[in-house]
Amino acid sequence: MLNSIIPIKSFINSYFKVWWKPLTGFIPIVGIFFLGIVLERDFIIDIFLSCLLLNAICVLISAVIQIFISKWFWLFPQIIITIMLLFFFGFVFLFSPPDYYANHKTIPSNIKYEIPIELTPSEKLLKKQHVVLGVGMQPGIYLFFTDYKETADSKLYLKAVDIDNNNLLSPEDIKSSTLLRSRSGWNFPKGNFTCGQFTIYEGDWGYKYIARIELWSFNIKRNEDRKLAEVNYLIEGWQR
Repeated sequence: MLNSIIPIKSFINSYFKVWWKPLTGFIPIVGIFFLGIVLERDFIIDIFLSCLLLNAICVLISAVIQIFISKWFWLFPQIIITIMLLFFFGFVFLFSPPDYYANHKTIPSNIKYEIPIELTPSEKLLKKQHVVLGVGMQPGIYLFFTDYKETADSKLYLKAVDIDNNNLLSPEDIKSSTLLRSRSGWNFPKGNFTCGQFTIYEGDWGYKYIARIELWSFNIKRNEDRKLAEVNYLIEGWQR
């Protein structure tokens, strides 16, 4: 037992004392990133991020050890290379994060769904569905229209649910944006309607899937929610 522990202890000791060894850990980690890109799998990207952070911590520990063993000059290439890698991937995930949520989804043939419209909905369509989606400025950004009205005691908001797994899509963003942006009084040929705008972040441009768009009312006095209508729509996520 002791003989098996000694090589492990020796490896760990060497790993942190030899300045370049922790840096070599970034090589397979970058490979994991490109594997996730090729296979288009979010869970592989998540593994990459965890490994990247863990190895950066290991480099930091090694840099501190270099000071104690009087090889402080080696901490500079360690820190510089690590910062460059973190900055590069931070830039990638800030401006164009990989999102493969919808890449492997299929559209069921036995489910009825609607397609977001490009014009103002007709009164007939609103009375039939009560909630209608319209295309926004970019894919993943949608307008919504409803013939329901807000009152002093109630506010309207939306929920988007992935019918494949019943996951709520961008729940906090959609609820807050539709609560804040919905408003009554827009002119309509034979009356008024309520409209607003929201964004779905799950998925990417060109990868469509079905979501159940639900219209809800929040009663301020009673502090309770009530579902008013629901319609299935073919949607896609916004490319960040």
